[in-house]
Amino acid sequence: MTSNQPTPGTGWTPADANAPYGGGSAPTQPYGMPQNGAPYQQGQFTQPVGGAPQPSPQPQPEPQPKKPWYKKWWVWLIVAIVIICIISGSKAGNKDSAQPASSSAASSQSTSSATASASSASGTMDTEGDVGNYHVKLVSAVKSSADYQGKDTIIVTYEWTNNSDSATSFAAAVNPKVFQNGVSLNIAVYTESPQGYDPTSELNQVQPGATQDVTLAYTLTDSSDVTVEVDDLLGVGASKVTHTYTLS
Repeated sequence: MTSNQPTPGTGWTPADANAPYGGGSAPTQPYGMPQNGAPYQQGQFTQPVGGAPQPSPQPQPEPQPKKPWYKKWWVWLIVAIVIICIISGSKAGNKDSAQPASSSAASSQSTSSATASASSASGTMDTEGDVGNYHVKLVSAVKSSADYQGKDTIIVTYEWTNNSDSATSFAAAVNPKVFQNGVSLNIAVYTESPQGYDPTSELNQVQPGATQDVTLAYTLTDSSDVTVEVDDLLGVGASKVTHTYTLS
């Protein structure tokens, strides 16, 4: 017969027979709870069996979706450049196509002065024409009194118009020459100037658009014909006004 009396020295009581865990005090914390009494939360440490608490893996961030190509700024920059090039090319084509019509209209409205300019560009002009920026006309070539050496002379009258943008003189604008027998004549010097002769006229300043008469005298070598020429001051232009006079 078993005695319900406690065994001396063990500290066991009959109430311990009905206690869970076979006696002794029950655990102070429920299973799965940390000792400090706070339950484990998701993302905190978990208690693996037989080891120290380990951190649970963190979720990886989702990759950002790539921006569509049509939302990139450089794509629209390229598109804008292409559009500008197309518009510029179209305007240039329209301008080129309009030029023939403008040229035809200008040709139909050309005046006699334009014809004279075209003639001057072609070369030699008789009596009158454009020499560079100046319009020159040979008015006359007349025998005059003898020079200081007693030689016969001829006075040539020129009419010229300054069509340049600045004032200038006949001497600084063109190059007049007189030939007899193919040789140029020298400027005549008088002891007394003949009537109608102004030796300084070629030096007078003439404003743009103004016209002036210039007289120059030359010493003759004989009574043969005289050829008068007026060309560019430097002699490099293709245009030239000329005429041959018979002495009377």
